[in-house]
Amino acid sequence: MQPMQKQVDTNFSLVNGEEKFLMNSFRFKIIEINDSRCPIGVKCFTAGDVKVKAQIESQIYTFILKANSDALKFTHKNYTIELINVLPHTIYQVKDQEEKKTVWKIIQ
Repeated sequence: MQPMQKQVDTNFSLVNGEEKFLMNSFRFKIIEINDSRCPIGVKCFTAGDVKVKAQIESQIYTFILKANSDALKFTHKNYTIELINVLPHTIYQVKDQEEKKTVWKIIQ
């Protein structure tokens, strides 16, 4: 009987261009964040989405997170990685908003 592995559950965030070495196993970098969600304070016909382009080791992935949807999940090596959110949400006619950051969860 094999011993049970301890589950690793880690949240982290990355801004555009930022890179992290995760779980002593692989490099994860945000290449681009394109937020076309309907801004707060505006009534839109569609809720929109946010696209995140990330590089994991040498592979490029594009994630499309629909407004009001659940986290996106994918598997890399033995890890489940979730794109939980992109913050802050754009507010209509507010200048100098904070830089967008992606919020992730990684589970082994």
